[in-house]
Amino acid sequence: MKISTLNRERVNALIEITSERFGVNVLAKSRRRPVIYARAACFMAMRTYLNLTYKQIGFFFDKSHASVLHSLFEWSYYIKNDPKIKETYSTVVEEWFGGSDSIYFLSEKDKIKHLESQIKSLTLQLSISNSKLKQLME
Repeated sequence: MKISTLNRERVNALIEITSERFGVNVLAKSRRRPVIYARAACFMAMRTYLNLTYKQIGFFFDKSHASVLHSLFEWSYYIKNDPKIKETYSTVVEEWFGGSDSIYFLSEKDKIKHLESQIKSLTLQLSISNSKLKQLME
């Protein structure tokens, strides 16, 4: 299956965050509702934000494209019947984009620029803190 290394990293981060937030292992071979909901949330995020095909999504979970398609079709019913699922999904997506894993969405060159920018910002904050500390010590 041809999937870029960057997308593999993104998916692995999503799987980890989703498993953590839903409190289940989304890779488990289970038909329990909590696992189904968490897996569907992963499928939805992968389809929406990474534009992966049903076959590519299924590859990560050892599922057929038909299983992925069915899960995505049922998604609207899941979130309609249990608002907590939608809330948890929103938390997953927010953390996936905004958390420390958001760097996965950058190219290698942009990752370096981003990290250099963070270093400059932290260096400036350290300098300011040291100045304040020095003033307090006097």
